Amino acid sequence: MNSCIICPIYEKERDFNYALEFYQSKIQYGIKEDIYYIFSYETHKEHFEEKFKKMFPEEILLSLVIPDNLNQYKSPVTVKKLFGVFNLYEKYDYIAVVDCECLFIRSANVTEVLYTIWKKQSFLVCNKSYLLHDILKTTVYMLGLENNQELKRDTDNYLLNCWFSDIPVYCSENVKDFHQWLYSRPNLDDLFNERKITDYYLYILYLYLEKGYRFRTLNYWSPWGIMEDVSFTHPKSCNSIEKEIGTHWSSNPTSNNEDAIILFHRDHQVSIEQFKKFLRESKLKYIGRRYAPFLIKVKNWLKI
Repeated sequence: MNSCIICPIYEKERDFNYALEFYQSKIQYGIKEDIYYIFSYETHKEHFEEKFKKMFPEEILLSLVIPDNLNQYKSPVTVKKLFGVFNLYEKYDYIAVVDCECLFIRSANVTEVLYTIWKKQSFLVCNKSYLLHDILKTTVYMLGLENNQELKRDTDNYLLNCWFSDIPVYCSENVKDFHQWLYSRPNLDDLFNERKITDYYLYILYLYLEKGYRFRTLNYWSPWGIMEDVSFTHPKSCNSIEKEIGTHWSSNPTSNNEDAIILFHRDHQVSIEQFKKFLRESKLKYIGRRYAPFLIKVKNWLKI
């Protein structure tokens, strides 16, 4: 059994530096699994490789460059991640897909961790979200699944979301079938041009529809996925929530979760006051989205 990690890089110097720090943490904690960096253009890869060789002269850069025809799409995150998965699944049993600002925070057998995530299905744990409703609903509608009442019920009308509950893992034994399922969609270009569409939600919906996987509900609210900001939204129960999910990563630099091997969203760290302001605004947005149609109906009724 083996695995690798895919990490797309975007065209900012900051992202190049994040990616180098991620690789440095791989060496620091003795992580044996391969990391593949995904680039948009050969020139970007060459620029990064120059930095990489200076910093890690004894290491070999593993990378992929997406073909030019994929650079036309408006959702480079989704395109790069899926390109990496579809090109590497025959070499590995499990593939983790993360962003470049991640860091390893302890030594681990990553392959065993990814196997555990897959078997326990911790990536399917959902929380109620103020803001992700629109992302999941957009994905569902663009896949033509708006009449799937079971899916609508299981997600509480798209209110429940499993966004970043655990490290996103692809199991290679079903990636070929997932590829065929995805590329049979008549509106594939539209999917890749919609920024609200994410690679892992496409994969999760495939698992739900074709493989019978089901969501597990966590009875907590959060603006996004709960693992993105649990230390802010639920500071007193942060550790118990991470344990309940069974997650193997955290966005909380002070997390006590001994199972967490990766720190993610280092680029999203804000002050408590900034987050409180964001939380208030996100609640107002949720109320507006949730009740605006009803209020419009009432307003029109009063005009009669």
